[in-house]
Amino acid sequence: MLSEGEKTVSDMQFLQELKKLLRICQLIRDDAKKAPAIVFDIDGTLVHDGTWDKPVWSVINFCNYCKEIGITTIIVTARPGWEANITNTKNSLQELGIVCDAFFFRKPECTNLDDFKLSCRKHIDNVAQYNILLSIGDNPWDIGEYGGSGVLMKAHPSSNAITYTVKS
Repeated sequence: MLSEGEKTVSDMQFLQELKKLLRICQLIRDDAKKAPAIVFDIDGTLVHDGTWDKPVWSVINFCNYCKEIGITTIIVTARPGWEANITNTKNSLQELGIVCDAFFFRKPECTNLDDFKLSCRKHIDNVAQYNILLSIGDNPWDIGEYGGSGVLMKAHPSSNAITYTVKS
């Protein structure tokens, strides 16, 4: 199985680990009827927690790599889905060079992040008909059912390191 213990690697090594994990997932999770997709969180995943513009380059580069090789990239974020917030978030990500195929923002009245993230992955899998190979995030609700293999990560900005675990 893909599950493994916690590892800490450099940002550059994390990019290589994600690419290796993707190749494995493409082999074991192949579904010819559905297009492959990767689901990303934003805060603590694509950018450091509490920031809009401090990138986690390994994850951004992996997102862009996936786009380059034809894998659909989807962001599922707990950021509230107010119009101004959606616009600011998309502009901020675009300034970092991130272009995703689809976004799911939390409805402001939704308070259960676990249910929100699960229902988004379920929709992506069942309704949108994507084969989610990986879900990448910094909280347990970012991975799990309908999310393929989960990469639970913690970016350490002061040391440029990433601590992560992989769960099938």
